[in-house]
Amino acid sequence: MKPKTREVKNPQITFIMPVRTIKLKQLNLNPLSVAKYFYEKGVENFSINQDLIYLSYLEALKDSYLLFKEEWQAWPNGPVTKLVIDKMFDNRHNLKKFFIGIEDLDNELVIDYAEKVFKKYHKTEPFLLSEKAQNKPWKDARKPLKSEKEIVKIPLESLVKFSNGKPSRIVA
Repeated sequence: MKPKTREVKNPQITFIMPVRTIKLKQLNLNPLSVAKYFYEKGVENFSINQDLIYLSYLEALKDSYLLFKEEWQAWPNGPVTKLVIDKMFDNRHNLKKFFIGIEDLDNELVIDYAEKVFKKYHKTEPFLLSEKAQNKPWKDARKPLKSEKEIVKIPLESLVKFSNGKPSRIVA
């Protein structure tokens, strides 16, 4: 069977790049459970929590795991899942009480991804962590925007390509 390809044109050269087909394994987690995991590690700052969730999400995508179905949005200061940012902001005066009502992260595979990211970045300066999260998928999503205040979805295909380093076709 011949692999699917995508033609890439350049004024001097035309070449064919293979397109990998990926079947994502849906874990269907509550993104707030991932936020709670980092909160319980001492990460109370919404922005830092979001960055750590995002980097964990990308780590899982490397192995074709989709942590949750919530879409990522390219907000002015970085990638965001609206559910997490809204709930944490709405409950900012008592996050401890809020997170009591959120189920614990109990998927060992996901805990491993989250722990790997936490260990790597927990001592990183917030602005450097933010820069790490403002990667190619975020930049590409924000590039066509006319206003700094606009918000746009980060396409899942862009996240998968970034995580795997290759153009990929996602199948259900």
